[in-house]
Amino acid sequence: MHGRFQTSANRGFSAQLVSFADRLYAEPVEQPREIEFVFAPQDEGGFHVYAPDLPGLHTQGDTLEEATANAQEALELYVEGLREDGLPLETGVIRRTLPVPA
Repeated sequence: MHGRFQTSANRGFSAQLVSFADRLYAEPVEQPREIEFVFAPQDEGGFHVYAPDLPGLHTQGDTLEEATANAQEALELYVEGLREDGLPLETGVIRRTLPVPA
């Protein structure tokens, strides 16, 4: 993967799901203040970076520092795209931690 970042062409579909989820709950889902990123080491070196809560947001970097900077830029562009489309940054994701079986 040599591109700096990739965004999802399915963002509109995701927005429809978020809109549907908002109608299911009496209170709107609060917009996140932070987004979790996963930095996965690659066999050939560097890191593949993605945000599980934001479909299509992927980037990479040769070092952890470069990957972090690219992730920040990708997030800024993702949020900018949502704002241009008039969409909120609502993931609707619920996280729970479960113990690993013995």
